[in-house]
Amino acid sequence: MSKTNFDDIELETPGIEAGEINSEAATDGQVLTADGAGAAAFEALPVASVTVSGIVELATTAEAQAGTDTARAVTPSGLPVKIGTGGQVVSSNATAVGLYAVALGSGASGSGEMGTAIGYVSVVHVSAEGGIAVGAYATIGAAGLNGLALGRSTTVSAAQAVALGNNVNNATANSVKIGWNNTTGFAHFTTFTPTVGVKTGTHFLPVNLGGTVFNVLVSNV
Repeated sequence: MSKTNFDDIELETPGIEAGEINSEAATDGQVLTADGAGAAAFEALPVASVTVSGIVELATTAEAQAGTDTARAVTPSGLPVKIGTGGQVVSSNATAVGLYAVALGSGASGSGEMGTAIGYVSVVHVSAEGGIAVGAYATIGAAGLNGLALGRSTTVSAAQAVALGNNVNNATANSVKIGWNNTTGFAHFTTFTPTVGVKTGTHFLPVNLGGTVFNVLVSNV
């Protein structure tokens, strides 16, 4: 392998005298220019904009997430919301691993396929496909297929169940539980099959709310 001694190489730059470059003090964003007649100078490069090519500063993660800076460029790591290879939509400090899952909020986890977790430490279990958890500490458990937990510390642990309110836990499939600290409001929707071929009459859906059955109008054909 041959070696080159760069000490023996001399470079000639027309218009710039020996030692002249060293006399100039360059700053960030400047480039050395020469006019070919012995004058050398450091000139500023243009600042990049939507219409001008030039130098640009990279935004920090905090600057990117603030969303107010119009002069700095955002890197992939600084994006407040990212799109995953499986169609996931995930914010910073959240995790979305299920296909087409959404996780928005610090500590949010959308593990279930097509699950949605929005809010601080909201969770959709990996087995709870289609589950939706919205609110701080809202949780869709492993058995909460297509369940909905809406509110602070709400939990759904049964298929097609709904929990609304604060600190409400619904473990009954196909039911809706609404209240505060699990003390009020439980509605269980019983099986309803409309009469086939009937053209007149009113159809009701029986709803058990707190031990009292109400007939809710479904249709009038």
